[in-house]
Amino acid sequence: MLPTQSYRKAHRNMRRSSAYLLMVRGLLAAIVLLVVFLPVGPQAHAQAVNFPECTERLKDVKTNYPLLEADHFEVVYIDGCLLKKVWDDAGTGKDQSVSIWTPDWQRLEQAGYFNDFYMPGMYLSTDSPLKGGPERYATFIFRAKKEHKDLIKEATDFQQVWADRRSKADNDVALWELICPVGYVSLGLHAVTHYNTPTSSKIACIDRNYTYPMGIHKPDLDTNGSFWASSGTDAARIALFGVQGDGRKIARSNTVLLPPPTFWARKDSYEPPSLDKFRGLLLPIQPTEFQGHSTVKPKLTEPSVENFTNSAEAMTSKGYSISAFLVNDPQYTNDLERLLASPTYYVYRVTQWEPVDGGITCPSDARDNCVYRYTVSRGESATTTWNNTVGVALSQQLELDVSIKPLGVGAGSKLTLGIEESYSHEFGGETSTNSQEGTEREYPVRPGTFAVAFQSESTIEVYRHNDKDRSPNNLVRRYTASRERASVELVSYQFEKDRSNECEDKQSRDLSICALPAATISALPQNIQIYSESRNHYLVFTKNGTLEVRVADVGVAQHAYVWSFDTNRLHGSYKNAISTVSFTDGVLSVEATGAETWRSSDETYKDALLEIDPEGNLRIVTMNGDKKDVIWNSKYDS
Repeated sequence: MLPTQSYRKAHRNMRRSSAYLLMVRGLLAAIVLLVVFLPVGPQAHAQAVNFPECTERLKDVKTNYPLLEADHFEVVYIDGCLLKKVWDDAGTGKDQSVSIWTPDWQRLEQAGYFNDFYMPGMYLSTDSPLKGGPERYATFIFRAKKEHKDLIKEATDFQQVWADRRSKADNDVALWELICPVGYVSLGLHAVTHYNTPTSSKIACIDRNYTYPMGIHKPDLDTNGSFWASSGTDAARIALFGVQGDGRKIARSNTVLLPPPTFWARKDSYEPPSLDKFRGLLLPIQPTEFQGHSTVKPKLTEPSVENFTNSAEAMTSKGYSISAFLVNDPQYTNDLERLLASPTYYVYRVTQWEPVDGGITCPSDARDNCVYRYTVSRGESATTTWNNTVGVALSQQLELDVSIKPLGVGAGSKLTLGIEESYSHEFGGETSTNSQEGTEREYPVRPGTFAVAFQSESTIEVYRHNDKDRSPNNLVRRYTASRERASVELVSYQFEKDRSNECEDKQSRDLSICALPAATISALPQNIQIYSESRNHYLVFTKNGTLEVRVADVGVAQHAYVWSFDTNRLHGSYKNAISTVSFTDGVLSVEATGAETWRSSDETYKDALLEIDPEGNLRIVTMNGDKKDVIWNSKYDS
């Protein structure tokens, strides 16, 4: 019997309903599979910390958590305000609780601290939730500078160390070790809230050469020296061991060691893994010069030193910026506060010239040079630099305050930064310790001249916050160093009146040529020493008929010269001595009896000057603004 129309319609509806039911069942099954098997990052279940202090701090993360500069890396220290919980052992029934935390990457990304930034590993704490203040929980994120990008690489794979199956914990977790490229290591384990192999991690693989062995932190707990163990649960065996936070001397100079607040574990064991896994991050750090010494040297504007120390010429300065890692600043109650408040400090080396005595005046009527004898402080062979004396704790570990709990092990814990004992930097030069003895020196002083020796003394000042604000409120320490052994300047002052008398006494034909540079010399007088501006050389037309530039230093032989005019350049009788030397309109002329006149140039130059440069070369120059154009140079004339 054929089915009726109603029957056929009912049958079609039944088949349609069955299809709908199968589709819904398939959808539900897919959702279950997604929930169970889809890899979920730690941020998905991470719980933020809620400290009252965090409200203001998180309004401007970039300002309140600044970059700390090192040679190869940039570091950002963060506290509990920027941590999120990944997992804790609630539900396991363990007496000793433990929790695992990760940086709050969402907030850090908003501050520009995400791309290229990594963490050393997950943060381990025995507090859950975190207690006290956020400063008790310090960790850091970091990145390699652009020119050193190859110092950090990402993991090539992951190897599971533990999963909390059968632990009865309220939430799932699995711990994974990063498989790093050859020559690279990680500083801690990775934790995720599922059991599937991670596809990526914000934990860095670091060039092994920029890490350093630490130790295993063993709290006073009955857990075989670990912070937490799975004993007493039905989960696989595991024990979590923290990286030792105590600072230690390291075998590299000019380097800071950062211990990470991370942890390690050995698969299926309550024993710690290899000691070589417990490592810290090495930060090579060199101060950066931002202000150079000025070229000012001591000058005299009168025949006296009474007013010199109050003059602007008395001081020069040199400035350096240094990382906060290197400074022990007593203003802050703990060093995390200091690292966040003043990531950079500024060191100024101020050099002040001081006269060694009252100087000497050589009378104008003296027949010969006077001898100026003065004593310079002699430094001992052992020199000191800027280290502990200026409040920079370098010969010891730099201890972070006990309130910081990198591993949450309770009161009395310390996080220290290991610093190489031999760390030193010469801010503009060494300083030396004076002994009671001194070195006596002698210097010839010409008649009509006042001379005094100056020796430099350095004051080193360390400021916080700002290189523009050298106010007393920002001064960390001032240290007056000892006199430097080699920094001695002898300054002389020639009386203008006495200089003219000298020319008159020697019957000079032109009083304007007692010193160079000179614009006109109608006839150079014989046997008059015409000194250069630096007074290191002089020009002389000798009685023997030679024209020479000589060295003024008394230690040089009497007739030693830098340059002498060769009469062989005069046509005619080569044996005749020079009879006339003149300088007019930029042309130096030399004549000898019975010979043609030699000229430096056939062209004339108005406003040209005859001078002797610091090397003792006789030159003719014209001024072009602040620069000199050299018309003729004895160095290249033959």
